[in-house]
Amino acid sequence: MRENVDILGVFHDGSIVEILGALPKISFRIEIEYLRNMFPSKGDSFLAHVSECESIVFYNWENETRTNELAEIQKEEPEILSIEQQDDTAHIICSTGELDVLYKKIEFQLDSGAPVTFQELTEACNNYWDDWESRKIS
Repeated sequence: MRENVDILGVFHDGSIVEILGALPKISFRIEIEYLRNMFPSKGDSFLAHVSECESIVFYNWENETRTNELAEIQKEEPEILSIEQQDDTAHIICSTGELDVLYKKIEFQLDSGAPVTFQELTEACNNYWDDWESRKIS
């Protein structure tokens, strides 16, 4: 059973600045300072460890190319705008293209190395946006 890909939605506006490993186990370093600041210790990013990853493909809208080379995808530093589930694939709409990742499991940690749960990420994200909304209204 695959995990719901919507969990990556907490990283809206974050950029994938590093991709480590090789299929079937890769890790994304997602730089998203506003969300990282909601957690103790200094840092600017999270690691998303994807296991049982069967494929990853980035489609660049500008030059209409596709690549599954992790180094090439990393060069793009895709900024996450939204996530859709297409069958079992996480279809990630980015600022410069689309990233499709087919995986079974995902775990998270702060860039400091401390593990973080999806529930903790969701709560921090909700708290950030609730606070942002209240400042906007004031």
